Amino acid sequence: MKQRALFLTVALTACGAVLPQQHAASTPDAARVSPRGVTCRETAPGAADPTAVHGLMVWIDSTHLTTAQPDILHYLPGDPKLCGASIDVLWSGIDKGPSAPHQYRWKVVENAIAPWVAAGKRANLLFVGVNEVGTADTATPSYVLAGPNPAPTVPACTNPGPGTQAGPPTPVYWNPRYKGPWRAFIAAAIKRYGRDPRIGYMRFGLGAGAEDFPQHGADGNCFAAWQKYGLSGAQYWAAFSSDLTRYIGRTARADHSTVQQIVALNPFADTASPYPVAGAVASAAAGAGVGIGTENLGSGNYGSTVQPCTNAQYWCGAFDASAGKVPEEFQPINFTLDENITIAPLTSLLPYAIHNHAQIFELYPQEWLTADDPHFPTYAQYHRAWQKTLSQAADILGRSK
Repeated sequence: MKQRALFLTVALTACGAVLPQQHAASTPDAARVSPRGVTCRETAPGAADPTAVHGLMVWIDSTHLTTAQPDILHYLPGDPKLCGASIDVLWSGIDKGPSAPHQYRWKVVENAIAPWVAAGKRANLLFVGVNEVGTADTATPSYVLAGPNPAPTVPACTNPGPGTQAGPPTPVYWNPRYKGPWRAFIAAAIKRYGRDPRIGYMRFGLGAGAEDFPQHGADGNCFAAWQKYGLSGAQYWAAFSSDLTRYIGRTARADHSTVQQIVALNPFADTASPYPVAGAVASAAAGAGVGIGTENLGSGNYGSTVQPCTNAQYWCGAFDASAGKVPEEFQPINFTLDENITIAPLTSLLPYAIHNHAQIFELYPQEWLTADDPHFPTYAQYHRAWQKTLSQAADILGRSK
């Protein structure tokens, strides 16, 4: 669960520190490196699921980010280690409602993917049905939230717990007035892009953001508010998420989709009735041919050493059980040189994650700018180590031609 504010600035104190020992690039297992190299679109023998989508991506948290931060498009598309861009797309930006002359307007997607496709990269679409943070849910179309028969909403969670931001009023996901339109949109998006060679994979939010939790605090301080609408605990959420995951897989198969579908895994801290939500959703995903991922890599101060994950990581059992069956994706919880968080640096976190079966990475733009942009604050001190780490990962996961 991320703090969904992306700033391409870092404290200058981060640049003035001596490079810690753990920032030295770790070397991946030599047996996994192809002697002739791997491209982003070829089979990757060193990946856990070699024929599935793989590679290093840049995470773009909105369709207008590259306009606000032009350095991204100035430096990143030319980096051969970058396989593509994974772009957050709001449902509301496309779906104008059943009464509109054309309900689904895809121009926002086409505009967002155009510069990456022109550079020979793939684009990956991360569809957001509900805002994760903020005071208003701008991701859900207005026709779902308003009008004569709106979907019910759970009030804003103003005290979600330590380390998380408050979320907006959130639709009840399982109510037919939300569930029906969201599933119809999923089907429309798969029909539009499911066989498009420009697209590497698609990820639909099972809950808030493009992830799998109802609302920050829904399994904590705000649980009572959700109980009023039927959320009885972790097992209920696992059943809902698994059912939607199977729907995504079923819809992709019916449309003969060639584009990989992926869903995110998240924990649900139900102390009254503990239940392995991530494991249940991963099992449903593997059975449906849907990949899995987590957008919280490094949260919890692990990954400084290349070693197998442990049960302290909620995703560990799910990743182990699904390895080789479907592709597995990681996105770090934040820019790894941000001095305001505790996280292993990319130079050790990336090899750790590859060791734990990941073959898709959505890296913050700051990681790529640290490697590529001479004007970026962390470039001078860290770019050699970042370039080496990204290059070693690309030896396994592929480069663009």
